[in-house]
Amino acid sequence: MPALLPTAAAGAEWVLRWRKTLLLFVCLLATWCYAPGLRAYFAQDDFTLLALVRLLQEPALPFWHDHFPGSLFFRPLGIFVWWLTVALFDNAPRGHYAVNLLLHLGVVLTLYTLLQRLRRDAPLNVVWTAAYAVHPLAIGTALWLSDRFDLIATGFSLLALTAAVDYAQRPRIGRLAAILACVLLAFMAKETAIVGAIAAAALIALPNRDWPLTWAQRSTAVASIALLAVAWLAYRQALQTNPQNLLLHTGPLLAMFAKGFALWLRVGIEYLALDPRQATWMAVALFFGALLLVVAIALSARDQGWRPRNYGIAAAVVVLILLPGPTQAPVVYLSMHDFTADKFWFDVVGESRLYHLSLAGLVTALMLLTTAPAAAVARTNRTGATSLAAVAGLVLLLAAWVPASHAVAHDFARRTREQIAPLQAAQAAIAQLALPPRHCQIYLLNAGSIWGFDINVDATIKASSPSPERLEHCLLATERTPWGSFFRNGSVGPEDYAPLRVLNYQGKPIPWIRVGGLEVAYLDLDADIDARSIDGAFFLEYRNGAFVDVSAQVRDGTRPVQFYNARPEQR
Repeated sequence: MPALLPTAAAGAEWVLRWRKTLLLFVCLLATWCYAPGLRAYFAQDDFTLLALVRLLQEPALPFWHDHFPGSLFFRPLGIFVWWLTVALFDNAPRGHYAVNLLLHLGVVLTLYTLLQRLRRDAPLNVVWTAAYAVHPLAIGTALWLSDRFDLIATGFSLLALTAAVDYAQRPRIGRLAAILACVLLAFMAKETAIVGAIAAAALIALPNRDWPLTWAQRSTAVASIALLAVAWLAYRQALQTNPQNLLLHTGPLLAMFAKGFALWLRVGIEYLALDPRQATWMAVALFFGALLLVVAIALSARDQGWRPRNYGIAAAVVVLILLPGPTQAPVVYLSMHDFTADKFWFDVVGESRLYHLSLAGLVTALMLLTTAPAAAVARTNRTGATSLAAVAGLVLLLAAWVPASHAVAHDFARRTREQIAPLQAAQAAIAQLALPPRHCQIYLLNAGSIWGFDINVDATIKASSPSPERLEHCLLATERTPWGSFFRNGSVGPEDYAPLRVLNYQGKPIPWIRVGGLEVAYLDLDADIDARSIDGAFFLEYRNGAFVDVSAQVRDGTRPVQFYNARPEQR
């Protein structure tokens, strides 16, 4: 017997190395799917966050100060990561996309860690991790830089669930502290972290056959998680000063949640299985892959017994899969649409974040349904057919998802780069202007064909500027005002933004955010403003790919400007 020990040890070492090699291959495969995105440019909210952190002089201040423009969000850890990336790369996009790729790979590894805790060294853990790593929903979330909040929140939520499994197996104060730390960090990244907190509490609160906990151990952990969640929500509520929200809606709240959740479920199924853009062979591969997984689940249930024995794990997984729906239902209700062949290309990527955490929960559930615990394997010794069916099904799914994700990344990079030429034209024209130290206003006319300009022009120009300090006191607008204007703190007053007016909400002026060196102003134009009366303003008109200075023509009336009030209902 002693002579066999070195051989057994060598075999275990070989298995470990093989598993690490496979995990490395998964990361390389995910990198290949994402790689075209490294050539992408910024998109939509990216400009807002870039403009914000370029002016933010005290990166720690968002942890105890309201900081998120235009919404009732409080995401200090995400903002801090944005500040770090801007400190490293400024507005060079490739570095930012490389960071998002690393964050995506970090989430992939945290998911693998969770699967390992649930089914130690199960052969399918790496393959199920690969399914998540290359899925178009996961790659799409990582592609949009503004979804960095989701990547961080999902990563720490999965780590919290892993720590909850550790605590359920061997309850220790240190493991409870790890759960609370991960939950808190997830909350600091995004509000959807409440899903991870509830999942961790559910796993501990309900019984799991092999992990006996006393009532005191269960209640202490669950109460600690609940108290932390309540304390964090109270903390963010106390710090937020801005009464407005992007989700302005006066309909019945219950109806909004019900319809939003139903739409979330329907579109989620479309993303998973009914993508109308996919080739026929992809649809066939997905169909037979799913069919083989159903066979694997049935075989596994036959071998293990159909009755669930780990209620805590089951509840945690259900929470991960379904709770992101109702928590995001208002967003879905107002902004999401069914997945059609002509769906706006940016929505395909932008809506992926709504399923990021759910996909991790679904992968975890399917791993558990197709993988027997080690004790069951030793008892029945009948897992070969189950594993074969599951592996075959997963190979078919991966065969469809890998090229689909690569194509999404390629299309995203190509479409976002279409903004570069008009933005360079705007920056070239602005560079020729002699900007005054006060009352600096620049209007970019006839620029509606440039994606995102109308609602985000101030942040877009300031984020993409090679000399942002030159524009820190200037207001930029089109024929309408952007959602928010970003200034150096204290650099603008009423005399500088006139004839624009302060935006009201429910009859009261919306407070401006002032944090560190940043000031976010909320202004609006009225349709009856005469452009000739705006002293010292510059007017640049977009013509044939260039911005032409038409300030003189505007002032003498030969180039009329028709402003419009973008938010009249808020007056």
